[in-house]
Amino acid sequence: FHGGFTMESAERVCSGDSVPAFQVLDLLTHLVEASLVAFDSHGSTSRYRLLETVRQYAMDRLFEASEADTFRRRHAEEFEEIMSEAEAGLLGPDADAWAARCRSDVDNIRAALTWATEAGEHELAMRIAGSFGRYWSYAGLGVEARDRLSLIALHDHVDSVAFSEALGWLSHFVRREGKTEEAAVHADRAL
Repeated sequence: FHGGFTMESAERVCSGDSVPAFQVLDLLTHLVEASLVAFDSHGSTSRYRLLETVRQYAMDRLFEASEADTFRRRHAEEFEEIMSEAEAGLLGPDADAWAARCRSDVDNIRAALTWATEAGEHELAMRIAGSFGRYWSYAGLGVEARDRLSLIALHDHVDSVAFSEALGWLSHFVRREGKTEEAAVHADRAL
């Protein structure tokens, strides 16, 4: 994880064959008690945060065990799912709460998008970016959105709804910069 994370995300990403989901809480509690993980509680929201040195150590161990890609994929899929839910939530009456959730997870979402792009998981990268588009727009992060979506748009061999959605968002952000001809090209590709 990058930045903070919830218990639910930890259970979905970290559990598996050797660690059942019900044990994640106990393991995380031991890490908090050993001061290796910080626990933050604000109202009804509880989040955990790995110290950077611990996060890097854990990543090194995952690479040594040849399990880094497995957990990075789970991480990316978790945050793709969260952003998929947030996309609809950002349009509803709880938009501010969803924006706060996205803001809390923005480092995780960026890391998931970066991994998926670099690992050649183009379909997953497009789903994350397509779902993240609404938050980028809501938060005024158009330049970041354009840069990331431009990289994703290079993979035009993927024929999917996710690709069309990512191109639609790219068109949106390019148009907002006043580049209407370029925006039209991306919109045509999206269609």
